[in-house]
Amino acid sequence: MNINAQTREDIARSQSEQQFLIHVADQIQRQLKEWSSEYRVYLMKLTNYELTIGHKERFYQIEISEEELRLLQGCDPYALDRKIWNTLRSQGLSVQQGVGNYIDTVL
Repeated sequence: MNINAQTREDIARSQSEQQFLIHVADQIQRQLKEWSSEYRVYLMKLTNYELTIGHKERFYQIEISEEELRLLQGCDPYALDRKIWNTLRSQGLSVQQGVGNYIDTVL
């Protein structure tokens, strides 16, 4: 999957935290779907935001507080993606190299 750094910077600056998280979750879902159509991404707002990735019988979960989301969005346009991907990898998700620059840019 290809991404444009300037467009991401504009999105990070102009969107609310919740809109930005939804955008990032959508980007992650698009990347996962390139690897397998069996990936599912669920985003819920409880006390914190909870992002769940499902693949076959395996689930990966990430919890992000509103404050952490705010800090990551303001830090770097890809800081939130990086945190999510690194958490997914630490939980055992195999990150694949594929077509495009998204994974290389984020990680």
